[in-house]
This record gives sequence, structure tokens and C-alpha cells, in this order.
Amino acid sequence: MQNITALITGATSGIGKACAIKLADLRINLILACRNLHKAELVKKTLQRSSNVKIDLVPIDLANLKTVREAAFSIINNYSVPDIIINNAGVFNSSRKETVDGLEHTMAVNYFSHFLLTHLLLPSLKNANKPVRIINVSSKAGLHSNLPLDKLNFQKRYHSFKAYGASKLAQLYFTRELAERLLNTKITINAVHPGNVNTNIWSIKTNFITNIIKKFSKTPAEAAETIVYLATANKFTKMSGKFFNNNNKLITYNKNSSDALKQQQLWNYSMNVVEKFLNEK
Repeated sequence: MQNITALITGATSGIGKACAIKLADLRINLILACRNLHKAELVKKTLQRSSNVKIDLVPIDLANLKTVREAAFSIINNYSVPDIIINNAGVFNSSRKETVDGLEHTMAVNYFSHFLLTHLLLPSLKNANKPVRIINVSSKAGLHSNLPLDKLNFQKRYHSFKAYGASKLAQLYFTRELAERLLNTKITINAVHPGNVNTNIWSIKTNFITNIIKKFSKTPAEAAETIVYLATANKFTKMSGKFFNNNNKLITYNKNSSDALKQQQLWNYSMNVVEKFLNEK
């Protein structure tokens, strides 16, 4: 698997770090897009002790779309076009926060930032004329969540699980819509439910529900297995727009998550949100 490069967001801990370890073991070069470069350097040193792969670090703050744009162009201008993109980084907030762009923090980090990053990379991915796999790390929580486009900032009656679920449903809509738009290319995009995973996404103030989740969670290494398999196995080369469980089996989209109209409405809404960052010179 030499000369293959994988881009991973949020690779300093949890699932992202576990994916980086497994991909490095497969001799896949890595671009780690991370907010904390000190932690990223430690991950890089750890990987290089056991793997002879090229590892590059790119600063990115997914709560700041300007840095997402900067990271995308750093990747385009300085590194190999990725063969694999794992949109992994995510947050779960116990209380409402707003980003510098005026977006609700959970939606910004989990969805809008990856929407923008993927869009900025697409021209280079298409021009490379090679197979590229994009994987959105989502959740079954999206299947039964609501996505109120007129209330995506969750300014009234903030509920952490509703915001998180909305961000995961947005990822599913994004996966399906972009897959349709990439039909005549060599680029595929799929979503994966890694299972309930004990990562620092649950490092919020604990309560009864989050303690239950942690107790019955998988390890990051276990969760990463499906993601890495989807990223590398030949059987998935031409599959796109699908949603996979943590056992590599397909999840059937329900009526809520396969609503074509809402899918297109979210696409248009998202393009309006990121428009200035797509068009800046």
C-alpha cells in the first residue's frame, strides 16, 4: 500500500488516532489535520517508532472556517492529493456554544467544517483522476434526529443530544447528496457508524446517560477497524452514498435520513454558510 495517502481530521486521540495507527501499520502515508499541534507531534513520534511512513501535520480548528480554508489550501499546495479522507473529528457539547463564525459549535465542528474542507479539496481530487474514498464518521443517532434548517443555531432550549443528532443527520444527508453529484467520477463517499465509543468526546460533565454510554462502549481501536476496512478493502471501491455499521454491514437509510428534499435543502443551506470561504481569493 505504498504511495497511498490518508487525510484524517481529529487524529490526536480517540478514533482518529486509532485510525492513524492502523493505516500506518498498512504503510499508508498520513496527513493529520489537528487543532493541537503539540499533541499531533506526539502522535507522529509514536507512529514513527514503529512505522516507516511519511506523516505530515496540518493545523486546523474546525470551529473556525477560516482555518479550515487555510488547511485545505495547505494540503493542496504542499502535499500529495489524498487517496483517503476520513472526516472524523467531532464534539458533543453539554451546553450551547457559538463559533467565531456565529454557528452553533456542535454543528460547526461535526458538519459544516467537514462540508467546507471536502468541497475545497474536490477540484484537486477530481483533477488527480484516481480513486479517492471519503468517509464521514457519523452515527445511527442521525437516523432518528431532526434537522430544523430554520433553527440550526439551537438558540432556544438547547439540548445537547438534539444538536449532536442533528449534526449526524446532516452528515448522512451530505454523504448521500455528494455521492449523487460524484457519480461520474472516481471519488466515492460513504458514512460509518463506529458504534458507541469511549473517547474524549464524552469528556463533558458526566451524568447518568453519558456514564451508561461509556460503560457499554467500544474502544477506539475496535471502532477504527471498520473505518480502516472501508478505506482500504477492494470490495468497497465502487460503493458510494452508503451507510455502514461497525461490523462492515450496510445500514438501511430510514425515511427520515433518505428525505431527498431535505437533503437538497441542507445542501443549499450549507453552501450559503460556507460560500465566502469557497470564493475568497
